[in-house]
Amino acid sequence: MEHRALYPWENGLAEESEQPVGLERPLEDTKPASEDTQAPAAPAYVLAHVFEEDRVTLLWGETPSAEGYLILRGESPGSMKPIAAVEEPSYIDTQARPGKTYYYSARAYNDHGQSGSAPAVSAALPQAKEGVFPSQDSKEPTFAGKRLRLQKQGAFTGKDAEEEQADSLSEPEIAPFPPANLRAVPMGTKRIALHWDLGGADLTYRIYRSATPWCSYSLIAETEKNRYTDSVPEAGTKYYYFVQGVRCGRAGEASVMAEAVGFPPLPIPEPPAHLRAASLGDTVELRWNHARGAAAYAVYGRTEAGEFRLLGHTLDNGFVHEAVPPDVLAEYRVWSYHDSGASEPSAMCAVRTGQPRAQRPRPAPALNLNLPRRFPVFSIPPRFGGAPQS
Repeated sequence: MEHRALYPWENGLAEESEQPVGLERPLEDTKPASEDTQAPAAPAYVLAHVFEEDRVTLLWGETPSAEGYLILRGESPGSMKPIAAVEEPSYIDTQARPGKTYYYSARAYNDHGQSGSAPAVSAALPQAKEGVFPSQDSKEPTFAGKRLRLQKQGAFTGKDAEEEQADSLSEPEIAPFPPANLRAVPMGTKRIALHWDLGGADLTYRIYRSATPWCSYSLIAETEKNRYTDSVPEAGTKYYYFVQGVRCGRAGEASVMAEAVGFPPLPIPEPPAHLRAASLGDTVELRWNHARGAAAYAVYGRTEAGEFRLLGHTLDNGFVHEAVPPDVLAEYRVWSYHDSGASEPSAMCAVRTGQPRAQRPRPAPALNLNLPRRFPVFSIPPRFGGAPQS
């Protein structure tokens, strides 16, 4: 059965051959040879999210050796044609029409040719609703035909925000215009990036968020820049935003609403399998099979039945523990993780250091830790800052 990656940073995962624990020789690097002279493989999947009634956000699995991607679209799986070429594994289709159902796919390409097409995915756009998205030129602070009622008191005057708007309208020479072109773009499972056009000098911006489109907006931040990255409470949930400009303590009209859905929560990664170790003088080289879903690994070790302590983090499926005392029993465990959580620990691996060898081994292959940034970008979970959990 074909093995498909479930995570954006994964590609073909070939099973490595098992080696016994405690080898007294360097472990072979089992990574496949470079395929730079061949056309890239097809993306493993495509995800399509309907964004408003005329916009579709596309994401797909990143492919090694690809220099770019072709996006295909059609109203049936057999009628898809290329509509764009991009370098990153994401695209926003702004030419979709409300009320239509589209099919999407993607191909990877480089100097040696194109890949096949990824499995097609469909996206059904809702019918357009009149008045839901007011024009930026509207002079009334309306929202779907209703006056937008803010659920937060003014941070500067203590007044209700609607009263602040009325005050600002009475003095148009200092009241700022509503921020234009507010955009919300998902950047991860719990991160949404907001951007809007600058509205002039001496302005600060208030950013409001709600999980429902028409009420219960809360002030989440104030900034002097025209961008903000929001850390949302729940992954895979749609959030709604608007921004107000503030000058001299007076708030202007609200911007048009923007909405975004964070990426759905990822499954917990599998624990690393077949952990093995080799003693190389005063160092121990560790290797393990790639864990499905892992963005990085945390390596723990101990000597002579002491307590496990964190040795370091690595993006690769290997680690070198240096300055190990001679003639001791060293034990190791490895966790795989991404920003949504961590796996169970691997099986424990033990090796005795400082054992005599018949011949001097070749130097251990250097681990390539200067890897390119992979999508999405993850932070290290707090649990890996101290002792492991039992």
